[in-house]
Amino acid sequence: MKNIFKIMLISMMLIVPLVKSYSQEWSMAQKDVWKLVEKEWELWKNGDVDGISAMVHEKYQAWNNEFPLPVSKSQMIEHFNSMKGSFKVNNYFINPARIAVTGNSAVVDYFYSLNITFGEGDNAKTLDESGRYVEFYTKEEGKWLLLGDMMVPDEEEEDE
Repeated sequence: MKNIFKIMLISMMLIVPLVKSYSQEWSMAQKDVWKLVEKEWELWKNGDVDGISAMVHEKYQAWNNEFPLPVSKSQMIEHFNSMKGSFKVNNYFINPARIAVTGNSAVVDYFYSLNITFGEGDNAKTLDESGRYVEFYTKEEGKWLLLGDMMVPDEEEEDE
């Protein structure tokens, strides 16, 4: 029994430093950019189009699986305005994978999952989605602005 305990103790002493070495320590700049991502999702959840618009660069471009070509800031805002009354974000989870910041540029790679309800009452349909997201920021006059993004939803598994 003592040998098992010693082996477990030695294993823990070896594993803990390894895990710590793989965990990420974010710089202040990386934390600041991540706060923007969190704020963007909260604004989106609350339907705050003006708040999101203020965070987006005029030359913004986005691409996802819904549109064949990248969309501009005005197209994104128009789409968001037309959709915001027809769905409710019930909850979401975002988790950073990598944040690179250099000078006035930043790239954020993260995982997301969300639960949305479309419609109301008997017509309500709930959607669960998860995937990967990348956002590109530029800093102008001391303010980070979203310049572009790309969403890649996980593929749905088909029943066999």
